[in-house]
Amino acid sequence: MLNSQSRWLRQEYKTNKDKFEKPFKITIENRASESVTTTQFILDQNYKGLGCTVWDGSIALAKMFENDLELIKNLKRFNALELGAGCGLVGLTLVHLGAKFVLLSDMEVCMPTLKENVMKNTQTSTRDSVRVMPYIWGEATTVLTKPRGKFDIIVAAEVLYDEADSRLLAQSAMQLLDEGGVMFVSMGRNRNGETTFVEAMNKNGYSIIEVPKEKLHPKYQDEIIKIIKVTKQTKS
Repeated sequence: MLNSQSRWLRQEYKTNKDKFEKPFKITIENRASESVTTTQFILDQNYKGLGCTVWDGSIALAKMFENDLELIKNLKRFNALELGAGCGLVGLTLVHLGAKFVLLSDMEVCMPTLKENVMKNTQTSTRDSVRVMPYIWGEATTVLTKPRGKFDIIVAAEVLYDEADSRLLAQSAMQLLDEGGVMFVSMGRNRNGETTFVEAMNKNGYSIIEVPKEKLHPKYQDEIIKIIKVTKQTKS
């Protein structure tokens, strides 16, 4: 496998000016129909919080969805949630790919940047299908389920950096994921809470597998990025 730097310029290798002061730009394609639609996201970043910059795991996760034509075809039936949305890249990608409804959530400190990015990167015709709400993992989940119920798909990018927070993430995810739903979690180098998250989900009847590298977008496969798929185990 080629070195990651030779395939794509990862955020971690960029200067602080590029990571925090300059808008992040990325193009997402929707190839689910005969006519390919392309959208360029321009996402504001800043120093206000860890979530207010675009992390490598969110880029790889967004591009994984772009590359998964089977999933894209089903998105129009799915209500989706992004936990720890940060700048909003993954959730906005699901909006562009045609999800029925997308809710982006993060801490209050991330709300101004997240709301601005959603406003700038969605069209009037799609704004009824996307919402932004503050939420802290471990708190009551009713605030998130009230609009549309539980979620068919949950996404979380670069969030397993701490054991305690990862345990709270698992707690919330189990309450928010609908029966038969699926959760995708991406991670880069900062994954100190991965074992804690996996153990908590396994203990409560959830199956976790790593998404094979060949399922990721060809340009965004490397030895650092890892994406896991979480589903509820079916009773035999």
